[in-house]
Amino acid sequence: MTIRVGTRGSALALAQANGVAAGLRGAAGVDVELVPLVSEGDVRTESLSAIGGRGIFAGTLRTALLDGRCDLVVHSLKDLPTAPVEGLTLVSVPRREDARDVLCSGSGAGLAELPSGARVGTGSPRRIAQLKAIRPDLEVVDIRGNVDTRLKHLEDGTLDAVVLAAAGLQRLGRSAAVTQLLPLEEWPTAPGQGALALEVRTGDALTAAVGTAARALADAEAEDGVAAEREVLRGLGAGCTAPVAASSRILGGCSPCGPPSTGPTAPRSCGLGPRSRSPTRAPRSLPAAASSSSSSPPAPRTSSRWEPEHERGRPGNGGKPLSGWRVLVPRGGPWGHEVAADLRAQGASPIVAPMINFASTADAPALDRALARLAEGGFDWMSVTSATTVDVLSSHRAVVPEGTRIAAVGETTAAALTAAGYRVDFVPSADNSAAGLLREWTDVTRAGTSQRILALRSDIAKPVLTDGLRAMGHEVESVIAYRTVGVPVDESLRADVAEGRVQAILITSGSVAAQVQLQLGPVPESALVACIGPRTATDARAAGLRVDVVAAERSASSLIESVVDAARERRS
Repeated sequence: MTIRVGTRGSALALAQANGVAAGLRGAAGVDVELVPLVSEGDVRTESLSAIGGRGIFAGTLRTALLDGRCDLVVHSLKDLPTAPVEGLTLVSVPRREDARDVLCSGSGAGLAELPSGARVGTGSPRRIAQLKAIRPDLEVVDIRGNVDTRLKHLEDGTLDAVVLAAAGLQRLGRSAAVTQLLPLEEWPTAPGQGALALEVRTGDALTAAVGTAARALADAEAEDGVAAEREVLRGLGAGCTAPVAASSRILGGCSPCGPPSTGPTAPRSCGLGPRSRSPTRAPRSLPAAASSSSSSPPAPRTSSRWEPEHERGRPGNGGKPLSGWRVLVPRGGPWGHEVAADLRAQGASPIVAPMINFASTADAPALDRALARLAEGGFDWMSVTSATTVDVLSSHRAVVPEGTRIAAVGETTAAALTAAGYRVDFVPSADNSAAGLLREWTDVTRAGTSQRILALRSDIAKPVLTDGLRAMGHEVESVIAYRTVGVPVDESLRADVAEGRVQAILITSGSVAAQVQLQLGPVPESALVACIGPRTATDARAAGLRVDVVAAERSASSLIESVVDAARERRS
């Protein structure tokens, strides 16, 4: 059995996931494939306090798990909201690393020895509150970035010290940077800090087997401790980025919480009792709590059976334009959830059922050769036309030298590149497509000069960009970075479409159109088929799909607007 393990693409997240992968291979005897993902927290650059406690790091991993892009995800437990997600189960907390915070200072001074006015950096609202309480004379600077980025602030002198988690430095082999370990008795840390959580889907034989394998890594003491700490977080109704601290230690089979930062009246959790240490028992949920303001994004639905009974084909929602409409969104991830939310605002009952997924290229040697040439400076430019390509670059730890520039097809892809640690040199100003990138290419290359370009693409991408660049006289190496594969839909969804219980189907790409026609066709006349733009409409017709409406622009808002207009016309 091969387990696809989903993880954020940062160096620390990959180190954590590789540790889990090694454990699964050794303890459970399974093969493991890492699936790097870009979360909202990786893309957004605001401070954590400004973004708020909404599971910004966990939401994307959970979406990928529910979408079937991976079989298990590795969370940093301190980033995980306490609210449960339907269809998912936390099955294992492996052995915990050091839960303490550490101070790293450029001068070697500890927290008490730092001079008044010293600049101390951290991105944690909880650490900011603690620093201001203990040393109000310091200047606390709100920073973001990975461990290396934060430590560089000490090297260039922009900060005098930073506060980090001991566990992260240990996992990255950077413990030598530690100046002072901050004792838990005086400086309690985030609930679950230093611990990882392994999460799987529920409800089928494959995921049950994955969960059993993950239980082989479970550590009973770690599970007892983090359960107690998270109970404090849940009891306060606080988010995972709230300025709350709770640390625990095991005393005679009981897990009392350490002193939370909110004062002596904060709730304490005990009596959870020791759990069996058997690694072979069936997966089970760790203690979870009722929903709070920190809950993660709604779980995606993979078929019509996920629809709440009160929403199935029933009108309502205050007479909004899509009241009573069930709309199929055949694409998951953050985009699918945003579209679903916008559809609900119009009165619809969306069905999020991803119909395509992505797999490794069938020509791995060609990709490896291209990335090796890239690292050696063999290209002047690299074009990246999807966030999935960014995942491939991250998983291969691709090196892009300073002399090679990167062109991203649009803002979403550019954000994914930035989050993965790559710079972006060019993004089309108007049309975020391969054709739009091609039209503006001459504005960023030296006129009349042939450029060496690496064009990474999917196996089904049309050669618009490659052919156009070659026609301009550039040397283009076109390499397949990943394959697009169909995802089978639930039988109940097929029945809903065939029997007229779905009022609209959104088509977001040619590959989605092909899967809709293959798995759901022929689509009855009662179901409106809406395409995201003219190019997708052309691809849909080529796949044999009927097209009823076409969005004026290639955007989610324009697509929904076209459906709303059609719904109003049908009712008039």
